Amino acid sequence: MADSCILYYITDRTAFAADERTRRGRLLDKIAEAASAGIDYIQLREKDLCTLDLESLAREAMRIILKLRNEKREQRTALLINSRTDVALAAEADGVHLPANDISPKDVRTAWHEACGAGAPAREISPRSPLISISCHSP
Repeated sequence: MADSCILYYITDRTAFAADERTRRGRLLDKIAEAASAGIDYIQLREKDLCTLDLESLAREAMRIILKLRNEKREQRTALLINSRTDVALAAEADGVHLPANDISPKDVRTAWHEACGAGAPAREISPRSPLISISCHSP
């Protein structure tokens, strides 16, 4: 048996019974709690949100995670955005989670490293490679 397990939290704000604003707040609280507890990966999986709302939520989640990283150097929680490389880039997330029939990891890496905007590299501030997780339903 391994010395330690990898802990992976997949979000679902609809699990919180409340209005949308309250759900969002409770989800961000849960993300902070999970990151503080040492969860390795948090997959932001809010498929029903429009791009603008998902990006806003992802940015807030990254703010929380970065604040914790600044407070505790050993903090290593990574935020992965479900199936949306564009949102992951915009929110400066750590990577993406790809469902089984999504784009290829190679395409994600290409998009991650290509130029955007006025010719500046998409990840100029943090040029590391993206973390990519992929759904697997069989060996």
